[in-house]
Amino acid sequence: MEKKNRPILARLFGALVFLALAAALFAWCTGVFRDKTNAELIRPYYDEPDNSLDIVFVGSSHMMCGIYPMELYENHGYTSCVFCSSAQVIPQTYYQTVAALETQTPRLLVLDMGELIFNTKTGDKSFVHSQTDNIRYSSNKVRLIMDLLEPEDRLPNFLNLVQYHDRWRDLTEADFEPITSLTKGARISAEVNPFDPPEVPDFTRTAPLSPYTDEYLRKTLDLCREREIPVLLLYLPSILSPEQYSRVFSARDYAEEYGIEFLNLMEHVDELGIDYATDFRDTAHLNMYGAAKTTEFLGEYLDEHYQIDRTHSAALTEKWNADLAAYREEYPKQNP
Repeated sequence: MEKKNRPILARLFGALVFLALAAALFAWCTGVFRDKTNAELIRPYYDEPDNSLDIVFVGSSHMMCGIYPMELYENHGYTSCVFCSSAQVIPQTYYQTVAALETQTPRLLVLDMGELIFNTKTGDKSFVHSQTDNIRYSSNKVRLIMDLLEPEDRLPNFLNLVQYHDRWRDLTEADFEPITSLTKGARISAEVNPFDPPEVPDFTRTAPLSPYTDEYLRKTLDLCREREIPVLLLYLPSILSPEQYSRVFSARDYAEEYGIEFLNLMEHVDELGIDYATDFRDTAHLNMYGAAKTTEFLGEYLDEHYQIDRTHSAALTEKWNADLAAYREEYPKQNP
């Protein structure tokens, strides 16, 4: 009887080995073939040691282009990462926040309020991929895809190879290399586009948000309250219409309701020294010159308004100092 079972066990073992190798090959091919747009700004978040970040910034490209974590560390001692994706809207930000908190319990979570101008459940489909392709597989990722995406869009976001199987023609050496970043999730751009200063907005005017935006902003704030993680709502300078500004400024109502802070940097452009002729790459995004100003202002604001313990282990300090040295070699210091 025992001898009869051996071929069955051998075949079963062989089948399991084959499935494991097939899964490993599929995962490798997926990593190589998928589009790497924004990957270097998202994936390296997971390289940070668990629960090592003082601050996590979550949101869209407004935050990605306007806050530089390495500058915060050098000038103020905060360990932080920007964990954002382009064209992200508030429902996506809820799931991005859940993903962020899978590996970190920051002393402060900073949410991008520039997204309040949108009324949809997701941004552009191509930019949705930059989020779903790069956050880790987990029940949260499954919920994101099933909740926010239309049925016909779900499979390509679950299995990237479905979306990118014909990308073999465009593969380069970089597709086979590890995804790394020196910027802790920030996008650094020296591009300059001059604009006329916008009409001074009415900071007291607010407009109701879409049901989607209201629901998922509350879910995000409730999640942080449950986890006892302080939240700062942040709006970075940009050029909007009066109606769009009024939606953004409704963040003040949520801040008052939840007993948290809303830092609206449009109210501080003179203190910041923002120059619309030199500090923007487009109407929605700061360049490196504008971001140096907003990052330093934020650092001083955090020093004054929050009691964040910046005591870190010797090993973590050594790591961040090494990261800072590599960053400075690539990006010389810009004075705000």
